[in-house]
Amino acid sequence: MIRLKKGDPRPLYLQIKGDLEGKIAAGSFAPDQPLPNERQLAEELGLSRMTVRRAMVELTNDGLLERIPGRGTFVRPRGVKVIAPGNLLPPAQNAIALVLPQGRIDTRGTLFYYRVIQGMQDACPPGSSISLRHGDDAGPLLTALKADPTVRGMVVLGVIDAGKVRQFVEESGLPTVLYDCAVPDSKTPFDIVTHASEDGGYLATSALLELGHRDIAFFVHASSNDAKSAVVGSIARERQAGFERAFRERGLNVAKCRVQPVIPCSESGYTVARRVLSANKRKRPTAIFCSIDETAIGAIAAAKDLGLKIPQDLSIVGFGDIGQFVTPTLSAVRLEMELSGRTAVKLLGERIENPSLASRKCVLPAEFISRASSGAPYFS
Repeated sequence: MIRLKKGDPRPLYLQIKGDLEGKIAAGSFAPDQPLPNERQLAEELGLSRMTVRRAMVELTNDGLLERIPGRGTFVRPRGVKVIAPGNLLPPAQNAIALVLPQGRIDTRGTLFYYRVIQGMQDACPPGSSISLRHGDDAGPLLTALKADPTVRGMVVLGVIDAGKVRQFVEESGLPTVLYDCAVPDSKTPFDIVTHASEDGGYLATSALLELGHRDIAFFVHASSNDAKSAVVGSIARERQAGFERAFRERGLNVAKCRVQPVIPCSESGYTVARRVLSANKRKRPTAIFCSIDETAIGAIAAAKDLGLKIPQDLSIVGFGDIGQFVTPTLSAVRLEMELSGRTAVKLLGERIENPSLASRKCVLPAEFISRASSGAPYFS
């Protein structure tokens, strides 16, 4: 039985993780004995599955647990070497190369990509593995992929440079699926998995407008916090297009100064939100819509530090739906993250079997979820 302490200042997922670590060290779970699943633990503790999952994922990445598809989660036997993310996994009969742009996506720092990769792992057949590959320089990475006989296909995730994506598609010689990437002009067939980003931006902005907000800042994830030098990728632009469409359909003007580029992390969300909210009260927006949840979480922290009440003084909305760990709970556009990971692996498997398939595109729906961080604006 896991015990949570009311006076413990640590987040709930860290309390769960610490308790399980102690039980594993004490030998409470044998390597051949499955742990209770996420649903069972969540019901036992009265918590969300998301909270429990985060603890289990961190223990798995720390090398203490091992997830075996179709069987459950087990304590990893002592003496088994764990390969850190970014390095090759032990050779398997078949491997999927998951290509991540170095420095832009930290799979240990964002629950969004944890959940996408979890979906991919769920869909991998027995005897297969996922090999994480990082690299800004496509040349050496492609050379390494070609030299690895275990790699049967490739999923490229979150690369916004269309030229680099074209390199991966055309030069690797591997069946390829693009996940939330810039889409290159290529004669080599490939598949695309993405979400209805523009619709999500439209739904969230419409919800704020229907509550009575008219002065809404939009934090769009980009390469820099500086509007003059920031590069905004295609997925972020789609979300911005939905934001602008919601205004336009209602005959309202979007103040261009309210669109703020933000590096996709909580720290940058905090920095930009503090700057925007520190302006004269009459010039402050009544709501902030962030194109990813991480920046929304930073914006919530900045608003609190400035003494603003959420949602009375300021509504905040995110995109991705990983904000259940913050207070107040984050209104957000929900994406089917695990499903998208499973879909990427399914399409890749079909392309491996039949490389001559025409290019396909799978767009998963987005849904707006209203929670405690958004409400009608208060005008004094």
